[in-house]
Amino acid sequence: MESEQVQRETQKFIREKVDEADAEGLVVGLSGGIDSATCLKLAVSALGSEKVLALIMPGEPSRKKNIEDARGLAESLSVKRTEIEIDETVESFRESLSFEPGKEGLGNVRARTRMVYTYALANKENLLVLGTGNRTEFLLGYFTKYGDAATDIAPLLDLYKTEVRQLAKHIGLDRKFIDKKPTAGLWKGQTDEDEIGTSYETMDRILEALVDEEKSMEKASQYLEAEKDVIKRIDDMYRNSEHKREGVQGLELEKD
Repeated sequence: MESEQVQRETQKFIREKVDEADAEGLVVGLSGGIDSATCLKLAVSALGSEKVLALIMPGEPSRKKNIEDARGLAESLSVKRTEIEIDETVESFRESLSFEPGKEGLGNVRARTRMVYTYALANKENLLVLGTGNRTEFLLGYFTKYGDAATDIAPLLDLYKTEVRQLAKHIGLDRKFIDKKPTAGLWKGQTDEDEIGTSYETMDRILEALVDEEKSMEKASQYLEAEKDVIKRIDDMYRNSEHKREGVQGLELEKD
């Protein structure tokens, strides 16, 4: 699908969902990365700046440059912004535990803390929460359950990361957002590609082959210029994260 059509469909989707919910607009958690920046710009073009609120949440390990970029984008789009420091809340929660949650556990606490604040603001202002996740992250389970995945609408969810980059270029997003190394901002020094072990371009090609085209791992390895261990790692992440995509699983009982 051409980027122009994707833009039109995305804007239409945003307007329809806000109207259906009888909401006043949207709140976007703005990290300074490409996904949230693209979402903010699409939201403004769909609804107008007066109906979009940017929520910026400084705190470790967010890079100072990312926060500055987020502020600059909100200002350039003339949207209202709110800032909430999350470090004190995260640290208070950690200290209340009788165990050490570890690096990944504390990273998930950060993601869930951000979403608690986002929904508190959304409830106060009668706004929908606009999620910024993409298809690559969704298929890999590369998100925090009840954290960044807890949203009302997710307009990028059918776009792979490489497609988000194409869309970002099309809508005129500043190159500094497009060229950044993606990070979930869960712990210091973390980047998506380093943690997963390959580039988003490779991830997307593998997922397209395994999921969209339903190729076997053997056929995918013949079809793609990627090492077998990388393909297996992506396949394992996809299969092992199924529970994160399905939501709550309840037992269905046969009742007399």
